Amino acid sequence: MKQKLLAFLLMGIMAVTTAFAQNRTITGRVVGADDGLPLPGVSVRVKGSSQGTTTGSEGTFTINVPEGAKTLTFTYIGYATKEATLGNSNSINVRLESDAKQLSEVVVTGYTNTSRANSVSATSKVSSKEVNNVAVASLDQILQGRAAGLTVQAGSGQPGSAARVIIRGQGSINGSSTPLYILDGVPIESSVFSTLNPNDFESVNVLKDAAATSLYGSRGSNGVILITSKRGRAGKTVFTYSGQGGVSVRTSSKFEMLTTPELLKLQENGKSGMGWTLSPLNAATNTSLGAGNKQRMLDSISKINNDWTDYLFQNGSFQSHQVGASGGNEKTKFYSSISYYNQEGIALRSGLERYNLRLNLDHNADKFVFGIQTAAGWSQSDFIESEGAVALANPYAAAFLALPWESPYDSQGNIITSGTRNNYPFAILDSRIGSNSLDRPFSTTNKNNQFKGTVALDASYELVKGLKAKSKMGIDFRETDGERSIYPGTYPGGLTNPGQQGSFSQANTRNLQLINTSGFNYFNVIGSKHEIDASALVEVLKENYKTFNYVGYGINAKLKDTPAGVTGGTTTNGLIPSVGGSKTSAGFVSLIGIARYTYDDKYTLQASFRRDGSSRLPEANRFQNFYSVGANWDAKKERFFEDVQFINDLRIRASYGTTANGNGTSDFGYLPTFGSVSYAGTAGVAPSSPGNPNYDWEYSKNANIGFDLGILNNRINIQADVYNRITDNLFISQQLSRTAGFSSLSVNAGKVRNRGIETLVDLDILKKNDLDFSININFGYNENEVTDLGQVNEYELGTSIIRKGLPLGSHYMVRYGGADPQTGNPIYYNRDGSTTNVYNAATQSVAEFGSSNAPFNGGFGSYLRYKGVDLSTFFSFMSGYSRFNNETYFLTNVGFAGSYNQTRTMLDVWTTPGQQTQIQRFGSQRQFTSYDIQDASFLRLRNVILGYNLPSSLVKRLGFLSGARLYAQGQNLLTWTKWQGFDPEDNNNIAQFEYPAARTFTFGLDVRF
Repeated sequence: MKQKLLAFLLMGIMAVTTAFAQNRTITGRVVGADDGLPLPGVSVRVKGSSQGTTTGSEGTFTINVPEGAKTLTFTYIGYATKEATLGNSNSINVRLESDAKQLSEVVVTGYTNTSRANSVSATSKVSSKEVNNVAVASLDQILQGRAAGLTVQAGSGQPGSAARVIIRGQGSINGSSTPLYILDGVPIESSVFSTLNPNDFESVNVLKDAAATSLYGSRGSNGVILITSKRGRAGKTVFTYSGQGGVSVRTSSKFEMLTTPELLKLQENGKSGMGWTLSPLNAATNTSLGAGNKQRMLDSISKINNDWTDYLFQNGSFQSHQVGASGGNEKTKFYSSISYYNQEGIALRSGLERYNLRLNLDHNADKFVFGIQTAAGWSQSDFIESEGAVALANPYAAAFLALPWESPYDSQGNIITSGTRNNYPFAILDSRIGSNSLDRPFSTTNKNNQFKGTVALDASYELVKGLKAKSKMGIDFRETDGERSIYPGTYPGGLTNPGQQGSFSQANTRNLQLINTSGFNYFNVIGSKHEIDASALVEVLKENYKTFNYVGYGINAKLKDTPAGVTGGTTTNGLIPSVGGSKTSAGFVSLIGIARYTYDDKYTLQASFRRDGSSRLPEANRFQNFYSVGANWDAKKERFFEDVQFINDLRIRASYGTTANGNGTSDFGYLPTFGSVSYAGTAGVAPSSPGNPNYDWEYSKNANIGFDLGILNNRINIQADVYNRITDNLFISQQLSRTAGFSSLSVNAGKVRNRGIETLVDLDILKKNDLDFSININFGYNENEVTDLGQVNEYELGTSIIRKGLPLGSHYMVRYGGADPQTGNPIYYNRDGSTTNVYNAATQSVAEFGSSNAPFNGGFGSYLRYKGVDLSTFFSFMSGYSRFNNETYFLTNVGFAGSYNQTRTMLDVWTTPGQQTQIQRFGSQRQFTSYDIQDASFLRLRNVILGYNLPSSLVKRLGFLSGARLYAQGQNLLTWTKWQGFDPEDNNNIAQFEYPAARTFTFGLDVRF
């Protein structure tokens, strides 16, 4: 018996020994290819086996590999799956590539999270890699060109300024076309991003079709932009630092100004301005000034040729710093950050300084899941004077309108303003356009101090298997305090009325939004083929908005920049302060139902229903129903596609639904309202608006068909959508007879159609261990057309016209034919094609002038990596649109040549019979015409980044680091355009010396501890 036991024991030992002899122990480390930082939690599996492990906090792993195993597979969310062949070595290091397609595998709609394979929605995702560390303060501007169908136009290059954002075309005339923004499930204000930190965002999802936007009912008619902040991951606490520093410089304008001799000669020919005053041909001044004095004046100013851009603009410094920490365990995870951002503008006294804090916490206690996302930010913005206006206080107007012989300083270095002693011996030369503007940054202030805070609380509890009760509460709070000082004893202070002793003003705005969304969610897989996901929710939203402002006068020079310096107003001194303000609120309630059914992981149907009620609408139309239906077919999983090897994925989507827009009126616009008035010095109350008890929503019907295609081992991925959106019941201001007591009445009439196509293409051209090269392209085309206007076919709207059959933003202007070769008088075209020298607004035309809304837009970029070095580029473009250039009206104007500088185009002014030119003769009146409408299409090299990831071997030797990356970045480097002005990109139809985008160069460092 003992011999048998001994024999069995020996056999067991031999079997175990043999088994271990056949296994290998493989160790290694996994890092990200983009930054070289370790990746904890990566799944490491032996291909063809269930044996596997995960990487630790430093990205390291150890795995026992059975004999005969040849390959390890590495998978990680957000990164492309990689297979590594096992050689003779027992050590292997792997670099995983970030994969935007993997990041898009989960489609987030705010109320639901669905896999890309089962999604019926048309959405675009912008990853954190595209948003973080961009040298632009405002998130909306960063998004330009990043998603198909998303049009972003920056209204100003002022640091932190907002942009105009439109998804799939403008669908309203007088109502808002701005999308709904959601941050961590909480609606936030649009166009208020200067105090948010984009580096805290993990992703941005753009919802475009009815299947996604109808979930938001009447708030989603203009599309939805979902922002998700970063969350912690289980593992060792990781500390990070990101920093950048650099400089912003101005770009070149697309026109050249006249020099002093050229402008003097032009004025002499036009018999106006200093050139004619000092001309020897001017007999009148020969007598009054004397030929000798005139010659000395000419000699004096001819030696001066100032470029006022050198005085009014600057190179602005840039810096940003962020420290973060994240980590946790399987139960509790956290992410936190603190950041500082400071960008000087390229114009004097312009810039943005910002501080941000964020703390996100997620806790999972089996059935109970809880999360909180909090952020707080404070910013101070300094603005130039009269931005976006043709005003001489605006430095972008003054820099080009100022006369080149103006001198800004006297012999003591003081700025010479109007009314002060100038450095010329002749008072006739006292023109101070440039100097007055130069003095403004030192004699006035214009700033906003803003605090913004957001809080999102979400919780869910699993009642029974598959059924959860959930609730989300959120707060969006913003308070902006605007301050403006005009100092006494200065040139602008002397212009202040009343008192001519400066002023101090404050304008406070407070906005508070509260939201709660609660209900139930049921998710279950029945058998192996039936997947059900359904939600029933109640949502309540409350908005409160309040403003207060005042202006005080008679400032004490020793108490500037404070209300303490204001002189109390009396009937004797006349320094009565002006005071104003407003207070309003609105409410919103919704019942929401969402259901999705997927069969065999191939066929998906989704439906949603929402009943909305808004206090902004009258009781008769306050509550409305909205719905959507959508389907998805994963065709690649069909048997007849199994043998088609070059196609890896093919999904076809379709959706239809309704939404609405209620943002076309004030909170109580449907009611007849009263306002304060003054009659014969006595205060009173009088009707201010007639109201309309039948006022209704704008309704939209949306249809979308699209597909997702992956071919050649998913090296080529294509996403394409075709859509048609019709918006009717438009918000329109109907003109009334003055005898009615009101000038207009808000009514609903008309219809606008937007239809188009969007395409996204990702190409992985090279993908090897040490070399990667990829290209991505997105393109959108939108056709906008007014198809109905109710009782009228057209009406004018400024320099554009709203006309049936034309797109919104269509220019409406008299067609210009140049200068008459024989007389030099301007030529205008009548509607019948005949010409005349008489300007008549009734001859305005539209056919050949286009629209200020671009039908084509998009972006494309590339990514190249070789070992530790990477290079990425990104271009954006807009095409097929034009804008009215009010700048050329002032800079190529025979009527202004005597007072302001002009461009070199004016050297072609008509002077002799037979001359062919576009510039009419001196003495004729310059009018607003089609000459001022210009093609604003552009292609812009928006961003270039060259980076280097320190080798892991070097990082390991340093000990205290787990990864480091150095990079250089250029923003807004080149622009190709026909536009004659500062910047073709703008958020309105008319160019009026707006602050252009700067060119920024930075160097950055990202480290991980």
